[in-house]
Amino acid sequence: MGSGKSTVGYQLAKQLAKSYIDIDQFIEERYEQKISDIFSIHGENTFRMYETECLLQASAYQVVSTGGGIVERQKNLQTMNDHGIRVYLQTSFDVIAQRIDKDQTRPLWNKDSRETRDLFSKRTDMYEACADYTLQTDNKSVDVIVEEMIQIPAIRDIDSFNT
Repeated sequence: MGSGKSTVGYQLAKQLAKSYIDIDQFIEERYEQKISDIFSIHGENTFRMYETECLLQASAYQVVSTGGGIVERQKNLQTMNDHGIRVYLQTSFDVIAQRIDKDQTRPLWNKDSRETRDLFSKRTDMYEACADYTLQTDNKSVDVIVEEMIQIPAIRDIDSFNT
């Protein structure tokens, strides 16, 4: 959440002339609701179910930007593993807080600071465990991050992967 997955994924796909999809945007389009509304009306479990369904449909795309909680379901990890390379855009809590602190569209961020830090720590462990590659993103521009990704031979040479 707030690491720049959507922006980096879009720019990477554009630079490599690959197909691109953002799972969060896909969910909002498919279910005709904002993610924050899905959370408030239907709950997180329903959102996670939608997320898994959309990830399965996204396997035809070459660059896929996922939501921050995608790692919380084993089925999602298996889908990403079966269909490409997983890149973790490692971003510090403080940088994420600067980027999204006032963003009211992020239902899991707008909780008490202890809960938010706990979620960050939990997900960090999950990202590290499942990533094929980790790129540190603090204080780097999107262009620099994309260039670092392109320098990874597996990314340059593969037909599909997930960011």
